[in-house]
Amino acid sequence: MKWRYFFLTIAAVISISLPNYAVSEECNEETWNQALNYQKKVDRWYNSQARQFNDFLKVHKQHVFLHQEFNARELETIWNPRKRNLQRKIDMQIKASEIVIVALDDQSDQINEESEIVQSALSRWQRISQNCEKEHKIANAISSLKYIKSNQNLKVELVQLLDKIDRVKRIYQTEVDTLNWTKNVH
Repeated sequence: MKWRYFFLTIAAVISISLPNYAVSEECNEETWNQALNYQKKVDRWYNSQARQFNDFLKVHKQHVFLHQEFNARELETIWNPRKRNLQRKIDMQIKASEIVIVALDDQSDQINEESEIVQSALSRWQRISQNCEKEHKIANAISSLKYIKSNQNLKVELVQLLDKIDRVKRIYQTEVDTLNWTKNVH
């Protein structure tokens, strides 16, 4: 019975001390460098998504939307049987807008699927900060707060980027809906 108590005591001491050991490993040069490399990956990913959308916006701003240029009556006249060439162009406009909608949906889906890396980086920096505090490495704890704040801001920027994508997508959807409606009314 004494041996059993002895082994239970040792097991308890080990299980209590292991998390502290694991925690202390979080505030070292190797872990810090790993977190920095991961942060660079997160920043590159976000910059790539933002750049892709900004490149699209340059093209989008040059696009002419018929539903914004003409009223419903004017658009209805396009579907006069004598205007076949114009109707083909309008049909191409509808198809092009539908392609853009799919592309924007794809980018939005990709961002939603991959955005967990931002939360992962945030959690990593929070653990590092807490562990550095516990080890009384205040300079490291304070430095890690910069990355925590950066990732919190990045999460907000992702929501804003998704909102912008959605707003632009609605413009294209309105174009498709309006042109199809005028086509069906006539």
